Amino acid sequence: VRYWIKMISRAILMVICFIIAVSVPGFGSLVDLIGATAVMFLQIIFPVVFFLVLERKRVKLGFKPSYGSAVSKYMQYVVMGISLVLAVIGMIFGTWSAILNW
Repeated sequence: VRYWIKMISRAILMVICFIIAVSVPGFGSLVDLIGATAVMFLQIIFPVVFFLVLERKRVKLGFKPSYGSAVSKYMQYVVMGISLVLAVIGMIFGTWSAILNW
């Protein structure tokens, strides 16, 4: 596909998104609510959970763990636990704030 066709289609798509965002009342509040919940799941919670599940399966299959020593193993778990707690707290406050500002 030619380069200029891609550029025109992207520009048209951006104009359509802009028109929807401007014309739908309360669209910003909806985006706030979806962003407060979905971003924390996609950016923090899912990667940590997927890593833990895949690491457990990897060790069960007989491969060496991805961490070097027991200390680094526990540090990984501490950092992941703190990340999960902060993500859940941020998600709760973000959702609460989006609902209050609706």
